[in-house]
Amino acid sequence: MIQRDFWRVLRSFAKDCNAGYVVIVDDAPDHFEDRFIDIDGKRMFDLRLNHRYELGLREVWLQSSVTSTLPEGATYGDSEQLGDGFERYFVTM
Repeated sequence: MIQRDFWRVLRSFAKDCNAGYVVIVDDAPDHFEDRFIDIDGKRMFDLRLNHRYELGLREVWLQSSVTSTLPEGATYGDSEQLGDGFERYFVTM
């Protein structure tokens, strides 16, 4: 129940911030934000890393009222509605 409440609060906070994306990672490496970049007006993940742990990218939540496209560079699998205007996309790399 605590975990469910945590995710609900995170979605609510992201909605209040008008976030287009929420990126869920396992143990984000240092300077993760440097891997989430804009190139020619497109959001992208730079997935090229020199260590075996990669980015740990697991999910991207998209708020369709803010943006309509997922960041490029990752491969996405199934998706599902989360509520609060967010859709969860599972990253398959």
